[in-house]
Amino acid sequence: MSVGARAAFGPALSAGLVGLMLGAPLLGTLADRIGRKAVLVLSTLWFGTFALLTTLAWSVETMAVLRLLTGLGLGGTLPAAIALISEYAIERHRATFVTITICGFAIGPAIGGFVAAPLIASWGWQAPFFVGGALPLLLVPMLWRWMPEATCLPDPTAAPDSMPEPKPHVAELFTGRRRVGTPLLWATIFLNLVALNLIVSWLPIVISELGFSFAQATSATAMFHIGGLIGGLALGTLVDRYGYFRVGALTLVAGCACVIGIGYSGGSIDALRISILLAGGCVVGAQSLLNSLSGMYYPLSIRAMGSGWALGVGRLGAAAGPRLGGVLMARKLDHAALFYIEAIPLYFAAIACLALRRRVPPGLRMVGADVRV
Repeated sequence: MSVGARAAFGPALSAGLVGLMLGAPLLGTLADRIGRKAVLVLSTLWFGTFALLTTLAWSVETMAVLRLLTGLGLGGTLPAAIALISEYAIERHRATFVTITICGFAIGPAIGGFVAAPLIASWGWQAPFFVGGALPLLLVPMLWRWMPEATCLPDPTAAPDSMPEPKPHVAELFTGRRRVGTPLLWATIFLNLVALNLIVSWLPIVISELGFSFAQATSATAMFHIGGLIGGLALGTLVDRYGYFRVGALTLVAGCACVIGIGYSGGSIDALRISILLAGGCVVGAQSLLNSLSGMYYPLSIRAMGSGWALGVGRLGAAAGPRLGGVLMARKLDHAALFYIEAIPLYFAAIACLALRRRVPPGLRMVGADVRV
């Protein structure tokens, strides 16, 4: 591959993120209209097919289009899955099961990163796309055969003269208390993803600038994701007991402290790893919690749509984080000051999360200490 192609390959792959941003709200809305199971199965079929077709890409431009289409289908899976799991699970463990499901979306890319390198070395760059497309396609028949549909959707066996239920509309995300609650939810997710992607994208470079080797920087950065997995699973259990908003706000505040702590741990690689592990547990763990909340905040009839739109808006924060990091790195700030700035979005995310607690619509049952009846 030529030098120019290598330079263009990154933007081609980033097209998949654009697809995710578009697919989440569009297919999330569709899931509440035609069925969560149908959208989940079709989304899996869609992104598996286009992942396979990516192996046939003959130019960087073709790669970008195929990655965009792959991301579009992948974006529909999470909101549909959140809506389905939230209905399957018993109420007292609902947040735990939804959070575990969301953690699976974080585990998959992590495993894929380890598997991709030997696949590429043995069979070329097409191999990860082939595996990443074939496995979802093998899963499609099992999803269709054994996964039950959500029960909140219109009953196809209902009497023909009964009044048909209205189709969900995006305007329902802004009715009643949700008029302010939805923007607050979007702001919380957006701000946390700004901080999360700002840290992840630039942390290896910052660690290298402290005098550590690239291998040490990579292993230390990996602790952020490991901490996120542990934090996400732990927070799901706490939410079932104490409620989304208190746990979420406290976690985000703790994340501020832990991120700042990274800036004061540069003298020892072990201290860095511990501080990064704790920061990941709070920041990535909070994101798992917020992704779960993005569906649970809405009634069942619009749950996939609400989750999809929140996740789509959140992708804007994911894109803004690395760009903000580039601006900060260009200013050559002191490392401690850099992490103070990186903690600011988490502080405002905590405020938005607490404000959201007062915007739970009447009649909507949340969990733990945040029950509304």
